[in-house]
Amino acid sequence: MAHWQLTAEILREIHADDGSATVSIENRLVNVCAERLPAAGAAIVWMSDSAEPLIIAATDGVGRSLEDIQFTLGEGPHVSCSSLRRAVLNSDLETQTVRSWSGFTREALSLGVKAAFAFPLNVGSINLGVLDIYRVEAGYLSNDQLSMALAFAEAATTVLLRSGDSTEPGSLPPGFEAPFLLHAEVHQATGMIAVQCETDLRTALVMLRARAFSDDRPVIDVARDVVSRLKRFE
Repeated sequence: MAHWQLTAEILREIHADDGSATVSIENRLVNVCAERLPAAGAAIVWMSDSAEPLIIAATDGVGRSLEDIQFTLGEGPHVSCSSLRRAVLNSDLETQTVRSWSGFTREALSLGVKAAFAFPLNVGSINLGVLDIYRVEAGYLSNDQLSMALAFAEAATTVLLRSGDSTEPGSLPPGFEAPFLLHAEVHQATGMIAVQCETDLRTALVMLRARAFSDDRPVIDVARDVVSRLKRFE
């Protein structure tokens, strides 16, 4: 099947009326992606050069956990993929060492994930985001699996473009306000930490992430403690 046919088939499947109207198109896409490859998890992450990554959709379990870990640590496949503007294919996390992924790799292996693949969602020079795919088996994607993954990346790009028809390049597509509000608390907490510690915002975010990692808690939970003044950084 030609690449465009695979993409069209995916778009038809995720838009089909299957009785799951409460599930967003983005979540349908990652769920179908994990089923079709198969994979332990998948996620779509909106990326911008001027803002922190935003998890648009993720499969339950491994997918959601590893995206939260990447957001907490500021490292991992979607971070590298967005920075390099090309696919990142790590077929064996145990042997293919990526120095900048040390924390992510440790957490991924603890969850039984041994391979991580990230595909850019680009339109020309515009970077919309990344499609992350995680597998419990080490090994390269076969040619058919790689074609399938690329088709899902193209379908995800199409979905993001349709969500943001009236959006300026690099800005948040409408309809994603709910997850953005969660991350807004992280930005608010970062500002408060910067004031408390008399430092810059980038350093404050690193401090917030480090505290979340050391406490073994999601960044958003620690951020809420800071915003509600239950936790203070000195």
